[in-house]
Amino acid sequence: MFFACPYSSKIWKGLVMGLLADKYSESWHEIMTLLAEKNLDKRKSFLLRYTFQNSIHSIWTERNKRRHGEQSSPPERLVKMIEKNVRNRLSTISNGDGPSTGYLQAWFSATIAQP
Repeated sequence: MFFACPYSSKIWKGLVMGLLADKYSESWHEIMTLLAEKNLDKRKSFLLRYTFQNSIHSIWTERNKRRHGEQSSPPERLVKMIEKNVRNRLSTISNGDGPSTGYLQAWFSATIAQP
């Protein structure tokens, strides 16, 4: 139901279409299944979960702004803000040659691959 709304759907699609490709869905049940999937690549799983968390938080914040009479933001603006949040977080864990290497590259590959 959450991503059935045209506004939130546009944001979700703008963020994860390239990451999920043929597994992309707006169905809450299917998204929850993907988030819980154990066989998903570690990087993809982290990116999906972190993007989901940021999306829910940002959309709910936008909802609260509207409820309190503040000016609404277009979905494209929220997509850019969430992408920046994800990039900033990934840049803090992508330094060095440890196990976190490649998260930022995976994010850029997924976002560039979007139609």
